[in-house]
Amino acid sequence: MTTESHTTHELKTREIYQKQHERLATDDAAIARIKGIYDDETFGVDPTWYEGKEALDIGCGNVGALIAKLTELKVKKSYGIDIATDWMDSLTASLEGQNIGKEKYELSTGNHLSIPFEDNRFDMVFSNGILIHLPTLEDIKAGFKEASRVCKKDGYFFASFGPCQGLVQGAIFPAIRKYYRENKEFAAFIDNINPETIHESIDKITKDAKKFADQDFDQQWMKSLFGVDFCVFLQNYIQAPSWLSNECTPEFVEKMFEENGYKNVKRLSHFCKRTDVRKYFAPLHFDMEHPMSKVLYGEGYVQYVGQKI
Repeated sequence: MTTESHTTHELKTREIYQKQHERLATDDAAIARIKGIYDDETFGVDPTWYEGKEALDIGCGNVGALIAKLTELKVKKSYGIDIATDWMDSLTASLEGQNIGKEKYELSTGNHLSIPFEDNRFDMVFSNGILIHLPTLEDIKAGFKEASRVCKKDGYFFASFGPCQGLVQGAIFPAIRKYYRENKEFAAFIDNINPETIHESIDKITKDAKKFADQDFDQQWMKSLFGVDFCVFLQNYIQAPSWLSNECTPEFVEKMFEENGYKNVKRLSHFCKRTDVRKYFAPLHFDMEHPMSKVLYGEGYVQYVGQKI
């Protein structure tokens, strides 16, 4: 793929996710959920290790939850990079709103294939759900290598790749993404999806169920399961130009860690507390050994940390 087409792909991906993050930033439940992901989370590293260290967040976005968590862990400074510059003001505002001083972070333009820092620069490098949106597996390998380049000896690289295979990610969402690309009406529905649209459908469902079958549904409870966070979740999993998490199996990821010179490589898991309809699936999403989990989620959520040799 040429540099020009890489740039087009990156900018399109960035534009999509910036819009999603801007929606999330206005929703209290979504912000609480995102911050909750990092509750008691130390990314597989002793929490006392972080004090005085410097960390890089690749593809930091414009919410700032990871930078906020690293500040809580007493890092000396966090560095965030992402494509272009239009995300910086909103991220700065978000961090200021969390009482994080500008001396605790630095933002700059960069991407996973071209990180604007020297070799062996950071004590810890984070790539949270970014690599899977690169166009090809070769790009993913190159991006992993580039992240490793800026990680210090004995430093850590945390890499999250998302859900891998199973019925949901291996069959259902690929079919939905294909339909999204091919059907303009469905694409418009997803691009503009909001809780009000879903709630209007729930109104019709409850009304007609009562009228034609004398069935009573808890309308308000049903509506409580579909908020802004759920709508953005659908956009997140459907709109991206590329999504290669099925290819990023544990074996594939572990091999990248090995080839780039890491030790103490370990797979991590975290129970994500949710408040919408996904809360009923969270236990299965977490327990990768349950028979139904294997059917629905295959290899489960793939994320690792390793220490650079």
